[in-house]
Amino acid sequence: MLPNLPTFLLLAAIAVRTLIVIIILFIAVRLLGRRAVGGMNMIDVIAILLVGNAVQNTLTYGSGRLEIGLVSSAVLILTETAIIFLISRRPNLEQTLIGQPTVIFSDGYIDRRKMERQGVEEEELLEAVHSMGLSDLSQVHLAVLEENGSISVIPKVD
Repeated sequence: MLPNLPTFLLLAAIAVRTLIVIIILFIAVRLLGRRAVGGMNMIDVIAILLVGNAVQNTLTYGSGRLEIGLVSSAVLILTETAIIFLISRRPNLEQTLIGQPTVIFSDGYIDRRKMERQGVEEEELLEAVHSMGLSDLSQVHLAVLEENGSISVIPKVD
């Protein structure tokens, strides 16, 4: 139910609500770790769609009015643009917001603490090793969890 406010105040309230929701969702996704975002499956996609649907009513007070949808969408787009602008101006901020590559295997040592923190299972590491045509970890010099959730494997040079 829409509150009984003048149009300008209603649209301002929608903008503030949208900003609050996007910040909370951004923090939640960041706390999940890169692997949870990078390795999405069909269940994850469905969950994202359902979250979007659930959040829509919060953002717009359950209204289908065009101007409310436009204000909410504009705030989402402007927030994304602001984040990209900040990252381009302050590269160290990118490490905080997006993350940075994480070494999870180096010269025979699996860093299980980092893998657990990022939500990576040993089976996923082995799958990445096998996808490079290597049979096991003894053939690996380095494995890195990238910002996008993929695992890069660098073989040992004989």
